[in-house]
Amino acid sequence: MSPNLALKNAVVDAFRREPHYLIAHVNVDADSRIITLSGTVAHAAERRAAERVARHVAGVLAINNHLSVRASQLPPPSTPVTVSIRDAFARDPSLDASGVHVTAVAGAVVLTGTIRTWDDKAKAGYAALHAPGVSSLDNQIAVRV
Repeated sequence: MSPNLALKNAVVDAFRREPHYLIAHVNVDADSRIITLSGTVAHAAERRAAERVARHVAGVLAINNHLSVRASQLPPPSTPVTVSIRDAFARDPSLDASGVHVTAVAGAVVLTGTIRTWDDKAKAGYAALHAPGVSSLDNQIAVRV
């Protein structure tokens, strides 16, 4: 197996192991230890995650990130970002986010309040970050002990 093919396969395998992002469908090419990522992803967070995961694969010298983010992920102007986040919380039946407060200004979201477990805090943050219209997230949720 050529070194380029081996490195490409290592990056693809790393994507498959990434638990929080659906980046397994990203196109990967390798040439002289330089990885090129191409294709379309649903969210800016997926674009960043793909680059982060690829960068940590042994043997990768540089990344050319040519991934584009689907424009359809932006909410309609009449849909507040907070509604998108609440909808995202509601889609996870195991998540009780009733104690979480959502503040959003121009796509910058801050989560405050309390939640039951560290896992729920992570779930709420993940759901909020991937809600349409969110550009950044500050997860300040406190975990009830």
